[in-house]
Amino acid sequence: MKITKNLKYSLIISSISLLIIIACGGGGSEPISDSATQTPTPKTEPTPKPTPAPTPKPTPAPTPKPTPKPTPKPTPKPTPAPTPKPTPAPTPKPTPAPTIPTTTLDSYGFNLTLDGKINIEKAGLTEQNPSLNEGIVFFEYDGANSILLWLTDSNTSIKDFLADSYSSLANSQ
Repeated sequence: MKITKNLKYSLIISSISLLIIIACGGGGSEPISDSATQTPTPKTEPTPKPTPAPTPKPTPAPTPKPTPKPTPKPTPKPTPAPTPKPTPAPTPKPTPAPTIPTTTLDSYGFNLTLDGKINIEKAGLTEQNPSLNEGIVFFEYDGANSILLWLTDSNTSIKDFLADSYSSLANSQ
């Protein structure tokens, strides 16, 4: 079995080699003839030397005339534009702040200043009109009823005075 296998391989290799040789052609493309024929060789005669043609004289090439260079025109120097002086900004006049109307009470040894136009009612405690020693002021301010009371009394304690003031306020409501 080995022999046939080796034989098979050698047959394949030799046929491939033969195909390559045939395909590449092994020879030239001219047919080869069996007969020997001689072809006469022509007798060569010396060819006469040609007479030299007269060489033309070179004509000088025209020399170009130098092109005159244009003379540069003087460029005028730019005149500097005058820089405008900045105009000073006008100083704004101060706008007066809107004045809010105020009500001031300063007749009884103290100063009370309230924003807005307030109606103030004044009365004395023991007399008809208030004085430096005693008085009461009633006014409405921002939705609240206000009472300012002053007096000179060294006999009444602060606790009793506040209790009397509170009861007067509660009764007035």
